[in-house]
Amino acid sequence: RIYSVEGCNGQLDGNTYTTGAITEDCSITVELYRQSQGSNIVDIAAGAGHSILLSAPGEVYMAGTNPDGETCFAEDAPFSEPFQMLEGIGAIADVQACSNRSFLRAGNGSVVACGWNDNGQLGIDDSSVTRQFSATSYALAAIDDIRCSGDATLTKIPSNELYAAGRGGLGIGVSSTTDVHTPTDITALDNFGAYAAGSGFGVGAIGGP
Repeated sequence: RIYSVEGCNGQLDGNTYTTGAITEDCSITVELYRQSQGSNIVDIAAGAGHSILLSAPGEVYMAGTNPDGETCFAEDAPFSEPFQMLEGIGAIADVQACSNRSFLRAGNGSVVACGWNDNGQLGIDDSSVTRQFSATSYALAAIDDIRCSGDATLTKIPSNELYAAGRGGLGIGVSSTTDVHTPTDITALDNFGAYAAGSGFGVGAIGGP
């Protein structure tokens, strides 16, 4: 798609550029939409209606719908296209998107999250927040890895312990209808190997070496 055109006294209407009189010394310059203003994209993630790009320097670019704050942009930004850089979050090392939520992990293990939080899936320890429209801190200080599904979020910390937040059925002794807003240690899975979050809620893991 054409972003801008200039030259030869022309006028852009959609993707059609109509010039004025063509002379020997007139020229036309065309700029197309770029899918990202960053370079060296090293990771991507996609949710239900939004996408995330991560560049080598740690910049994060968001695009898509934002009804629940999943792009981490303001509430009055319902749609972002093309990709826009997310400011004020520092350098990011890993990006995750699940349904209408986003998780951004820095190199030091800190995580910020945004989006839908009706069951506590963001892990921000605040049951009063249903939609989080700006990046806010996850309730654990240092995280090695994060996995998420529609209703739950799993986080692995450096001591190889697994924490869960979101809708119940997470292996932490609460019913499947209980919302867990504070990331809680799944004590039965300490010293585990691989792990995954279910498509709705639930968790599976296998033992470590």
